[in-house]
Amino acid sequence: MRVAEAFFTSCKGDTTRNPVETHKFFKELLRNINIPWPERPPSGVDPLDAFLNLCIRFQIALWFDIKMAPGKSVKGRKAVYITPSAQHKYLNVKYKKMMRKDDFTVTKYIDNLLKYFPYEGDANKSKDMVDFYKVFNITKDFALRLDSVTEEKASALVRLGEIGRDMNVATDRIIAPLNKYFHPVDRFGVDDFAVMKGKGIINAVRDLLKDHDPTDVLSHLGWWMIEVYSPIVYRDLFELKYGDRNYGHKVGSLFCTTQVESGFKIMLLANHVRLNFPPEIKADVDRLLDAVREAAIALYEESKLPASNKAHITQKIRAVRVNIWPDEQYQSEKRIRQIYAHVNTNQDSTLGYWYTTRLASALLIGTDAYFEEKRLPRSFADAAFSYDDVLNSVTMSMLAAHEPLFYPDHILLAASYGGIGTQFAKQLLLGVDTETVLNDTHLDSYGADRNYENASSPEISSKLGANITHWLAALRAFQAQNVTSLKVGGFSNHRLFFISFCHTQTRLSTDFDCNQELQGAAAFVDAFSCKKGSRMNPQP
Repeated sequence: MRVAEAFFTSCKGDTTRNPVETHKFFKELLRNINIPWPERPPSGVDPLDAFLNLCIRFQIALWFDIKMAPGKSVKGRKAVYITPSAQHKYLNVKYKKMMRKDDFTVTKYIDNLLKYFPYEGDANKSKDMVDFYKVFNITKDFALRLDSVTEEKASALVRLGEIGRDMNVATDRIIAPLNKYFHPVDRFGVDDFAVMKGKGIINAVRDLLKDHDPTDVLSHLGWWMIEVYSPIVYRDLFELKYGDRNYGHKVGSLFCTTQVESGFKIMLLANHVRLNFPPEIKADVDRLLDAVREAAIALYEESKLPASNKAHITQKIRAVRVNIWPDEQYQSEKRIRQIYAHVNTNQDSTLGYWYTTRLASALLIGTDAYFEEKRLPRSFADAAFSYDDVLNSVTMSMLAAHEPLFYPDHILLAASYGGIGTQFAKQLLLGVDTETVLNDTHLDSYGADRNYENASSPEISSKLGANITHWLAALRAFQAQNVTSLKVGGFSNHRLFFISFCHTQTRLSTDFDCNQELQGAAAFVDAFSCKKGSRMNPQP
């Protein structure tokens, strides 16, 4: 924990005690990974290789994220899992605002960045400098292109050889970097698979590589790296990014803390569970989630859907993996020390800690710890709940098992079902409502050897769960507990359930309208004795 504490401490104040050396270190890092900025990159470097180095070894997913599945998880073949990156979202918001103004706004922004990262070569050799405006436009256009990709809900199973052909590049440009950076025991080949969420990623990267010179693409990666990670070097850059000193300082501290959490994810989550979730509380959470799962299944079994649909849905829901607790082996301090043994503790800057934790994480690639780290939520700052339709899994942040979503006090069991219970049910139903409904066998990247199929059965609707209400599944699960009717703060259990539901859903989504969601719902009307003809019970 000592190195993590030191990293956290560096987030609170200045990012470095030697800004000149830190700046030099960052520039050297960019050169070493072949994306220098603002100098022109070296010729003869494959941008695809440079990106995969960033994405796999340094866990910097600019174009897309890629992780390796263990063993031979897909039809007896090795597989990687490719998902859209979220890195472009901030750039899109900022670039759209800038483009609504004029070219001067862009030029001014570039000039401000150059104040922090000036060209350090011969001023007369302008050919050695990047065409900044050109690289800005490449990055802007590509970030906007990724917006449409992230909206794609279809998933695809593609052989690695097909990806090379689709991208119009030699297959070895795909497979060689995978073997170099993942260093698997059994090497990847053309017949191995990529499980892709948003196949448009391939077309976007293909066009980027086809339409631009390789050195310009490398400069684009360098620009993007500067955009995202340069505040590790200069905290003041958050003021430039957000236009406000106070807000920039707050965001800077949060950004730094998130980097620590992602660098020490297993250790921090395991320690958090050890301190806050004794076995009996973990068991309570698991029982609640299991009860909600079974209630959701029961609702579908009671529905008027065709038998084939019911069978598909119930099998799919039962197969959903829930990612919340670190595996038992990672509760061992000895095991934790082994995982982080390669983190260099002798650092004098936030950048130094960030760099050494990334290198240490790269050494775990392919081990059990790598797959465990990929399974768990990225950090405490992640969304409390997320559903992955390809892996058919619900991942929950540790914050999901805390108040106001979950209460360890059994007297408040109704509030827990209204909180974590309803949101968990919502994620389960996402697995049923997704536009691309997968067959009942899924890629299980974390142990089970199951086959993945990429087409839904023709008789199965893409909106199977449209008639099932997620909060009703949680309410049914609570009612099945046969809790003695108690009043908590003057509220009956059923009222407490709905109060918790409205409170937590509003916190999770500012767009949530509780009145609209519950208007006319029989269980709500009964719990609050709503008079006929009233706003919440509009029936005559």
